[in-house]
Amino acid sequence: MQAPKTTELSRIRAAYEDTFWDAGYLLTLTPEAGDGYDTSDDSWGRGDVLACRFYPAASREVLGGAQVVLTPARVKLPIDTTVSNQQRFELTKRHGEALSASEFYSIQGNPERGIGAIRLTLISTPDTAVRDE
Repeated sequence: MQAPKTTELSRIRAAYEDTFWDAGYLLTLTPEAGDGYDTSDDSWGRGDVLACRFYPAASREVLGGAQVVLTPARVKLPIDTTVSNQQRFELTKRHGEALSASEFYSIQGNPERGIGAIRLTLISTPDTAVRDE
């Protein structure tokens, strides 16, 4: 099997990006000065807004109304995005419409580089404090 040609890669990546109807930010930790043990004052700074494709977590009811997450949330970002699992992700738009309140996620594991996008596995972290620029 031959590797895809440059023009084929460009078309594949353009097709991925055509499905990026959602938007969000990558967040980078900004530690506050202190003794290094109390992280309650740490905050997260926003990068540039990113077009993305968000896949919410799937859950199922088990044992009397309790919800169990079967698959974690995932997000696909443009292939040229630089990201690490030390960052967090803030989702601000779904299907082109602004959310009434942003959703915050930590990145689980390493980013996965596919042929047309970077894929992240996410875990909800609602206690994320974002520093307004």
